Amino acid sequence: PYFQADVRTRQVQVGFADAIKFDHDPEKTLDKVEELLGMCRELIRRMNASNLWAQIDAFNYQVLYNTQDGNLVWVLMDFNATELPGACVED
Repeated sequence: PYFQADVRTRQVQVGFADAIKFDHDPEKTLDKVEELLGMCRELIRRMNASNLWAQIDAFNYQVLYNTQDGNLVWVLMDFNATELPGACVED
């Protein structure tokens, strides 16, 4: 039998990180940030294309750096994801 799934909205946080050289070249660092932002955009694009979620039109993000244990840059994004109603197979 099938049943109508409840529609739920969740606050989602996803982060992408990569290593950067410790050369203090701001252009290379900005390029890395743009690359990671591209990964964020691709995730949203794929979620929208899946037809499993309501259209996600925007996300917030912040850029984080760590130079103590390693030279890392993170892009942490957050957005609301709303499940689309649909038929689910009952267990």
